[in-house]
Amino acid sequence: MLALCGVAFGQKVQEEDVTFTETRLPLAPLGGSLQHYQFTVKTPYPENNNELINAAKAKYEQDVANYPQKVEESKAKYEQDLANYDTQVEMARENFKIESEQYNSLTMVERMALADQKPTLKLPSKPYYSKPSEPYYVEPNLTRSITYNPEVLSSSYLKLYGFEKGTENAIVGAVTLYEFESLDPQQKVDEKKVYNSKTKQTETQRTYYYITSYKRPTHLMLSFNGQTLYDDVFAGTSDYSEMNTPQRPNMFNVEKQSVEDVLSAVNEYINDNYGFTPIQKTIKIGFVKNKDGEYDDLENAKDYAIGGLKSLTYGEENADLEKAITIWETALGESDLEDKKARIDAKVTEEILFNLSKVYLATYKLEKAEAKINALKELKLSYSEKQQLEAFEVILKDKQVRLAANQG
Repeated sequence: MLALCGVAFGQKVQEEDVTFTETRLPLAPLGGSLQHYQFTVKTPYPENNNELINAAKAKYEQDVANYPQKVEESKAKYEQDLANYDTQVEMARENFKIESEQYNSLTMVERMALADQKPTLKLPSKPYYSKPSEPYYVEPNLTRSITYNPEVLSSSYLKLYGFEKGTENAIVGAVTLYEFESLDPQQKVDEKKVYNSKTKQTETQRTYYYITSYKRPTHLMLSFNGQTLYDDVFAGTSDYSEMNTPQRPNMFNVEKQSVEDVLSAVNEYINDNYGFTPIQKTIKIGFVKNKDGEYDDLENAKDYAIGGLKSLTYGEENADLEKAITIWETALGESDLEDKKARIDAKVTEEILFNLSKVYLATYKLEKAEAKINALKELKLSYSEKQQLEAFEVILKDKQVRLAANQG
């Protein structure tokens, strides 16, 4: 991917993207004796749905065993209801007779007033026999069931970069996730005034959303060679987090996602402190639009840099990057910030300094990176370039801390 930057006077600078992987050093390295890692996870959920399935099967088997007795009980009840039927009919007729005699004893005027209450003969329905349905197996509803295999969770989410699983000279970790806790989602509304160009009036526009508070308390234990590194509720997990959604959230999904989120956060903490973490980055390497071979050196440097970054391995020599650095540093010797027609004018000088800053940062040559960043501060930079320089300084400070920890 090429980006062309036109310059009113002087050279035209191009930039090419390169994606590579660099190593983030740990903040609290455990030294050369660390060789392996061993992590376990415990959750409040079952490993599988076997219990639900077994319960459903047991219920079916019990229903089958009880079915003959259920049939006999239904027959006995039918016989009893049938035996009571004649008595109930006789009672209904007797009650009707008594009510009719009372009604007929009333005067004509009284009977007219109670016409809607005239007695009627209501005979009970004759019982009929309905044999109970035979038992059938009902599959348990597993759509709302959450299951996790602890070994799968551990191997999927917890890794110490730069090391392998094992028990010898290992950092040992145990992550215990407790019950998911949440509050009922609360509907909120934001109001703002909006001018309607059609009606020529200001209207109130309402936006509805939901705030959901939840937490997943989690305990983390870490140790190495008998030394406890961490033994507490993992930072932040005992506090409610707020989630903002346009619709009422599916709390089943939120509950499942919280498991992945917590384990990812724990893994990041572990590797930030003790692992050699691969970080994928994409940067731009600048060079000059080459006419008649005038800038063959800078174009070659760009190619060397891209190839070198793609094969970058922390702690190993990188011949391609060294070639690129040598070409750029040599070209800086020609730099003339005042002459817009110079081969290495102000714009090209700036681009070379940015290239060197990026490569020196990627390879932990931090003193040289700082020198190039300081040199860039002396130049007239655009707003976006100043922001990029500020980002370099943040990266530099972080890497200085990490490099010092690993050289101690």
